[in-house]
Amino acid sequence: MSPRSARRRRLLASLVGVALLGAGAPASDPELDALAARIEALERAVAADEATLERLISDPATASRLHENAEVKAIAERLPRLQAELRALRDELRPPDAD
Repeated sequence: MSPRSARRRRLLASLVGVALLGAGAPASDPELDALAARIEALERAVAADEATLERLISDPATASRLHENAEVKAIAERLPRLQAELRALRDELRPPDAD
């Protein structure tokens, strides 16, 4: 088994164990905790940006001027990077047989 496959298995097993066992789960690896926390933070950031875009697009007062909106420009620069990082971290957790 390759080092990457072994790491994926360890990460997946730990995260699944924590999700299934809740508070009674065995102590987890600090690397896994950091990875899970980063994924959660990225998911929240992506969801917040998407909600902001939805709000701005749905509001007739702002929809016609989206190209001038600094918040939209910042999201347009940030969101693809956040999504790419999230995809990469999720790929780390994908089981080896999913390759």
